Amino acid sequence: MNDFVILSEYFKFDHVSRRKEVLDSIRDNSLLNEVHRIILFHEEISEDEQKLLVDIPKVELVRVNHRCRYSDLFSYANTHLQNEVCIVCNNDISFTNSLGNLIGSEMDELFLCLTRWDIKDDGSICLKEPRQSRKHSQDSWVFKSPLPQKMIDKGTIFFGRPGCDNMIAYLAVVSGLKVLNPSELIVSVHRHLSGKRNYKQNERGTPANNEKFGHHSLYMNVGTSNSIEYNTENLVYKLQQAWKPRNKVFGGDLAVEKCVELEDALEEIWEQSVSRFKF
Repeated sequence: MNDFVILSEYFKFDHVSRRKEVLDSIRDNSLLNEVHRIILFHEEISEDEQKLLVDIPKVELVRVNHRCRYSDLFSYANTHLQNEVCIVCNNDISFTNSLGNLIGSEMDELFLCLTRWDIKDDGSICLKEPRQSRKHSQDSWVFKSPLPQKMIDKGTIFFGRPGCDNMIAYLAVVSGLKVLNPSELIVSVHRHLSGKRNYKQNERGTPANNEKFGHHSLYMNVGTSNSIEYNTENLVYKLQQAWKPRNKVFGGDLAVEKCVELEDALEEIWEQSVSRFKF
């Protein structure tokens, strides 16, 4: 493995400052020797915007007829990028040459969920704060194509909705992938000082706490590490139920076993959650 393909979404921006942040992230990725293609999925952008993007080295555009979903990118990777190491990421994420730490690594069956490093006002970067939030938040995902078909069949989740990252980690676990978060080793830079967002924090697709299963039941939390050697010690699965004790927390190997064991029981909740994301 010598290089990477980045897949992300691009859309029309209402705020000039936010658009610049995203374009700067794309340009930074195009300068990396470790990246040889950047594929941007878009629903509807102007011809001028398309020209601006394709003038950036390594950028290719793919038109979709709906808001971009994880399954769109996963399906494209399986069809067109077999045996390539792919990076699916939010469009305001750029990488550093720390990607070189993955070169030569065995990526079969691994699914890396990376917590971001935020750019501060002074231009420095730091791993997401507060520390305890890192296991709840990932903005990029690295894998070798092809992925299991279940990642496509059930991954019809829109980008950028609160909770989508934890649901993707959960989906990867029940799909048989080895999930880890080596974001202390691989630096993914989050450029978002404008403060402009396209969602509200309460717009989660997952069910409310007073339903039979609460929203954490579809979440896999993935703690950070400085190694890509697989182990389950940083995985935490919280089964949230309407009866007491409300939360049952499982860690390590038991987190994986419990997710797989309960997948069928939670299938209806998964479908409801995906449906809620659409609104």
